[in-house]
Amino acid sequence: MLGYVKIYKPQLKMYEYETYKGFYCSLCKELGRSYSHLAPILLNYDYVFLLLLKHSLKEQAPAFSPGRCSYNPFVKCSRFKDEEFLKKCSDLIIIISYYSLKDNLSDEGGLKKLSYLIFYPVLRLMWRKARKRAGQYDRIVADAMREQAELEKQSGPSIDAVSHPTAHALGQIFSADETKSEQKKILYTLGYMLGRWVYFADAVDDIEDDIKQKNFNPFMDQFLKDENKDKSEFSDYALCVLRQSAGEATLAFELLNVKRYKGVLENILYEGLEEVEAEILNKRGKD
Repeated sequence: MLGYVKIYKPQLKMYEYETYKGFYCSLCKELGRSYSHLAPILLNYDYVFLLLLKHSLKEQAPAFSPGRCSYNPFVKCSRFKDEEFLKKCSDLIIIISYYSLKDNLSDEGGLKKLSYLIFYPVLRLMWRKARKRAGQYDRIVADAMREQAELEKQSGPSIDAVSHPTAHALGQIFSADETKSEQKKILYTLGYMLGRWVYFADAVDDIEDDIKQKNFNPFMDQFLKDENKDKSEFSDYALCVLRQSAGEATLAFELLNVKRYKGVLENILYEGLEEVEAEILNKRGKD
């Protein structure tokens, strides 16, 4: 989860934006409370979407209370606390960040690798606590990272195959703890397709850097094939792949019995994803 699943602010109503901020601030505060004052730097928008989604399905909304930002006391914010999934989501952030850092250590070099090595012991301490609190999430993420690494060593895996570990992990995380069988299936599909979209968005965003650094990228062959023709051909191909995954995710979302926050969630799925696609594809020179 890399921060690609976010709101498109110009189309949000004011009260919807304040709700979104309240969830963001609640998760930020919980990370600091459960782990350390360094932990909130690991927070990104993807987790806020997950937290919103889970609370949109609950019978009762969380009770917000006014407060101030822990890092800027001049800024007012509203937040809630002492809620089970809020804590689980903070654990998930630590777990995913830990395994992502381990993966980056094997891929990067130079100053980037040095910065990762400095932060690694701190994050490992937080991960050990998160693993005890959320062992199920740790197993899901560890299995996905292991399967991902094995696939990337193979010769020419399909983009469907190579995106599966990330997609399957997100599907499991989205549907975890859901007791209603039909809703569990829908949440899995939503998480799976959104996981595919995140994986592909990151791959498109990093394609040129990955080629320079000789890192694995599922779009590398397609990009190099189109580079000598017209880069818009690659952009068209990438957009098609991204739109297909986003479309399947939104179809699954529409089947959920959402009780609140629907406007914010729809903004993210219908407008936010499309805006991110435009941002990363514009780097390729496509308007």
